[in-house]
Amino acid sequence: MLLLAAVVLGCPAILLWRGSRLGWFHRYLLSFLPIFYTVSGWWLGTWAYGYFDCQGNTKNIHGCYAGSVEITALVGHGLFLVLPAMFVAGPLSLWFGLDTAIKHVGSMNKRG
Repeated sequence: MLLLAAVVLGCPAILLWRGSRLGWFHRYLLSFLPIFYTVSGWWLGTWAYGYFDCQGNTKNIHGCYAGSVEITALVGHGLFLVLPAMFVAGPLSLWFGLDTAIKHVGSMNKRG
């Protein structure tokens, strides 16, 4: 959960305070990293639920084993804790992505 919060809130903070020092590729990468992380976490959770033959329903997942290691907590994180982050990461990524694109186009027009 801490990694999720760091990605969702840390990338925009870096863009706000240090964005002008970064190249355009890194600005775009930081802009879209929060939504990429949340969507990939949800996708991995749904994939792992089926692949490792987890038992139960949405309120009571159990029996998720990878070999002899229980991964129920990871599957639960991917399925349920990442979804609320989409409501934060989606708008943030969209806003910072559009802001970066506008600044990029504006810098091209200033060159001549």
